[in-house]
Amino acid sequence: MQRGTEEAILLLQNSRRSELKVVGRIDGGTKTIIDNTEEVHLASGTPRLLQPGDYVLVEVVHINCCLYAIHSLFQIMSATSQTLVGRPISITTLQQSMQ
Repeated sequence: MQRGTEEAILLLQNSRRSELKVVGRIDGGTKTIIDNTEEVHLASGTPRLLQPGDYVLVEVVHINCCLYAIHSLFQIMSATSQTLVGRPISITTLQQSMQ
């Protein structure tokens, strides 16, 4: 994974620490925590909140750092070597994310 790349994340469950976050994993297995406070658009343009089972597209801005402040919305906001924290770009499908 490199900075600036887009990753598809499979959301697995609501966060145990906050009802305002959901937890998922990228293809390589890295845990990802996403805020679930804003509606995100489906490919059809319909907005809705994230749910477990959704594939969500995010852009990676930094990896292996204890804390990294974002410069733009809808990007990874902070990261450690074990966990990424970010905001979604859009709700997608696995097939759409591979194109």
